[in-house]
Amino acid sequence: MIICQDCHRFKNRATNWNNTHNVTTDPLPYISEIVKGHKNLIFEKRRVDGAGWIAGIFRCRKCKQWWELLAWPAMGQLDVRSYIPEYHSTL
Repeated sequence: MIICQDCHRFKNRATNWNNTHNVTTDPLPYISEIVKGHKNLIFEKRRVDGAGWIAGIFRCRKCKQWWELLAWPAMGQLDVRSYIPEYHSTL
């Protein structure tokens, strides 16, 4: 998987957030800062997991990569993963 430079920085910002904030910090208010640095990222949808995870699904217009940004407010964690959509009109 080849990703663009902006996507690479996006992943690094989420990882760095986990390294610089403690587990009692709610990541939800900081998500806009993490996403803002990526000019080609489009928000697609939001999901809430039964375990407390809140996921935002994003798509990069530049490299066509899909991302799932997971936030767990109870534990102060952010996670960025590649995402494979089940169906989307752009596929």
